[in-house]
Amino acid sequence: MRETDLLEWTAGFVPWSQWVRPVAESKVALVATAGVYLKHGLQEPYDEGRPGGDPTFREFPVVVQYEDLAVSESQQAAAEADLNLVFPLERLRAMAASGAIDAVAPFAYSFSGAVADALPLLAGSGQSVAYRIRRMGADVALVCASGETGWLTASLVARLIELAGVPTVVLAAGADGLRGANVPRGVLIRQPAEPGDAEGQERLLLAALEAAWKLDEPAVIEL
Repeated sequence: MRETDLLEWTAGFVPWSQWVRPVAESKVALVATAGVYLKHGLQEPYDEGRPGGDPTFREFPVVVQYEDLAVSESQQAAAEADLNLVFPLERLRAMAASGAIDAVAPFAYSFSGAVADALPLLAGSGQSVAYRIRRMGADVALVCASGETGWLTASLVARLIELAGVPTVVLAAGADGLRGANVPRGVLIRQPAEPGDAEGQERLLLAALEAAWKLDEPAVIEL
């Protein structure tokens, strides 16, 4: 997917669902573009050689253990350093335990960040995830973009989730293109937390959620 394609598809309209509950009272759903899947043959790896990219998603119960997860080849370097940098489910669980957020939604989702043909995403898998998140009763979906083109996929998925009636926060590190992606709520991270720094990662996630909650119109902010 090219940035010009994204701008063409999203021009002139930014979906917006009002985020009502404060962060500490919110159930947060996690969506990522890190290419995460279950090992041991429980889920198929993403087909990175598929023409147009692999638009499918993987679903995980909130209690999944990280030793049972793998990531696509394009994301392995970041994941080996600390999987929470691209799929912060452990951090969200800790935040729920400490009361920083109310709860984590029962299921989390992952897409491949390298989707060149967005039509199957828009017409099928993206919509499916959006309505699953709505049925779970999430107050907000945290959409974590990773990889060089992950912010493109994240932007489209976030728009679909908003259209389903659930507010979103797109979190991306250094993806300046996010500013023109017409996302409802975007947070650019200029100084990501270090691998293994659980406290720093949780602090950054909370800051991103709280900053996005204050928005009353579409915008991209920096942290």
